[in-house]
Amino acid sequence: MGGWGPIAGVGDAGTGKTRLLEAAAGMADGMVVLRAQGVEAEVSVGRAGRLELLTPVRHIAPALPVIQAEALAAALGWGPPAAGARFLVAAGGLTPLATPAGGAPGVVLVGDLHWIGAGAVGAILVPARRPHQDRVAVVLAPRAGAGTPPPRRHGGVAAAP
Repeated sequence: MGGWGPIAGVGDAGTGKTRLLEAAAGMADGMVVLRAQGVEAEVSVGRAGRLELLTPVRHIAPALPVIQAEALAAALGWGPPAAGARFLVAAGGLTPLATPAGGAPGVVLVGDLHWIGAGAVGAILVPARRPHQDRVAVVLAPRAGAGTPPPRRHGGVAAAP
């Protein structure tokens, strides 16, 4: 993936964060693009962001280790409740992000990160900290001052002014 690394385009409404995400999608030739858009009305719905992000790679779930697949399916409402720990849900969510489409590199684009929900943010930030290991580029677009901690507090994601 060359020079890709995690980026957070932090800014006020109307400062070009959506254009940043569109430009990243336009440069993602040969990559699987996974997108999620935070919505203020859905911030309390814990699985909304993860569902939007991971539904396009749902077909990969059967290839996950069984315990991860069951925990992720339960967390996203794709399967019956499971006695899965938070770590298993995060690991199950990370695997499709790290290996979308059976090994093609991926790019995760998230608009209005501050409205995406804590569970989805955690699943996104794990590969953001390890882009070369997991072959995932991550571009985040939180609104400045919207209650989202600065990107550097999320595992070293660089902020783009």
